[in-house]
Amino acid sequence: MAVSVLSGQTAGQEAGPGEGAAATHDLPADVRRVVEAWPSLPPAIRAGVLAMVEASGG
Repeated sequence: MAVSVLSGQTAGQEAGPGEGAAATHDLPADVRRVVEAWPSLPPAIRAGVLAMVEASGG
């Protein structure tokens, strides 16, 4: 089962409105920007971001 690095959701799940919003205020600004943009990113961009994170050992 694949778990999203950014949302903690399993593949195919999306967080509902407001879910995780409280946790994002503790994130660095650049990471918060990625998290906030995530729902609107095309699937290919999401896959690319995750591939970069995985390739870096994260």
